[in-house]
Amino acid sequence: MGGDGSISLVHIGTEILAGIRPDERIGRVVANDSGRSSFTALCGDGQDRLVALGPDLRELAGWRIGHGLSVLDGYGWHATSPRRGLALISGPDTVVLLDRAGRVVWRHEHVLWPRGCSGCAWFDLAGEPYAVVPDVSDGCAVRHFDLGSGESLAAALLMAETTGIHPIHQPGGWVGLSEGEGQDAARAWWIRPADRVAEGTGLRVVDAGWDDWVLSDADPLGSRIIATSHDGGRLVTRSFPRDLRGRTAEEMRPGQASARVRRPSGG
Repeated sequence: MGGDGSISLVHIGTEILAGIRPDERIGRVVANDSGRSSFTALCGDGQDRLVALGPDLRELAGWRIGHGLSVLDGYGWHATSPRRGLALISGPDTVVLLDRAGRVVWRHEHVLWPRGCSGCAWFDLAGEPYAVVPDVSDGCAVRHFDLGSGESLAAALLMAETTGIHPIHQPGGWVGLSEGEGQDAARAWWIRPADRVAEGTGLRVVDAGWDDWVLSDADPLGSRIIATSHDGGRLVTRSFPRDLRGRTAEEMRPGQASARVRRPSGG
């Protein structure tokens, strides 16, 4: 960067270390953990297949999407756990956990996302499932589910009118949520389970406190984050969480949000 703040262009040679040339279209790709040891990709001409990829882009596991979810093109960000053979799908009106054979373990139904909007799902550092779903009153909610039953263990409200939101894993157990509201705003939060001794059994939510920055990534230590301005004019590195206006989200009271969990009959 020059002394006047301008960026100097440097041309370098790069080498492709890994690549795939699939017979099917690749859609959204997201990391499953802070170490980027695996990735989740939505594939297929109908965006109806979910795959787990290793760092060398080798396919580790795959799931054919069905179960009433239809085509997921444009809907949600999903997660996989290739070691355990699990896939967590954020659909238009349901969150679904699939086992290695593609069978439904449980299904968490929620109100339908408004047209043009979608949520996301992820597994935390301990392998527990989470998702962002619409709230029946206003905004949306982060929900922590029981892995075996799909019951909601804790939830926290996010006052957001999201058109899209996706997780960014960073060290220390935090998962950043980068949320966009079209041309109106861009916001961010960080989620992790509350410390049982100091904070109880809910969720710890840190609100970035901005509406014009896009959370892009974090460094390998989790001490710094990269953000770009909503208008695309600036790129900054911020310390985490010292620069942020943090607060603990109140845990939602039982029954505050309407949702149903259905497990397959006989499953």
